[in-house]
Amino acid sequence: MLRKIVSLQDDERRDIARDLHDELGPLLFGIRANAVALQDGAPNDAELGASVEAMLESVEALQLANRRILDRLRPLLIRELGLEKSVQSLLQFARSQAPGLKISLRIDPRLDDVDALLSQTVYRVIQETVTNVLRHAHAGAMIVEAAIEGSQVAVEVADNGVGFASDQPFGRGLTGMHERVRALSGTFEFKRENGRTYVRCRLPVCL
Repeated sequence: MLRKIVSLQDDERRDIARDLHDELGPLLFGIRANAVALQDGAPNDAELGASVEAMLESVEALQLANRRILDRLRPLLIRELGLEKSVQSLLQFARSQAPGLKISLRIDPRLDDVDALLSQTVYRVIQETVTNVLRHAHAGAMIVEAAIEGSQVAVEVADNGVGFASDQPFGRGLTGMHERVRALSGTFEFKRENGRTYVRCRLPVCL
């Protein structure tokens, strides 16, 4: 039942992502094009030029936000590139956001062959954990690992950041990860150990 719910949630996210891509994307492009035309039409009007420049900056910020939302709603790269390259792309973006963060990745190329729902779950766990590290951990290093071990997929993300309070409840992101993993009859662990914070999960593998 939980597996079906997660699948339905992914279908809903896909539909929302399609609407954002097909409707909001062209509108933002149109606003940008009109702003550029307005800027070109009045090159000697300093006040107008400043206003248009501010408008362009706002549109660029909205386009970037739209892309981030699309990435979270529907990781398109998984279907096109496979899980391994999708995670590599995710971590490349993380490096651009936090140049001082040392990131190590070890991922089993056989994960490209697991079924779609399992692949999406592994990606979501890594994505949400990396996002938390970037936002809250103030870490200097992060290790991401995902591999097939026997009949299970093992995922672990570890960082050397500031950690969390022992009585801190799960936030929405961690709760969502936990629910996804549980829906696939997996186990999920979030703990602080030896100066590092770990997110670990194990999931039954489907090839």
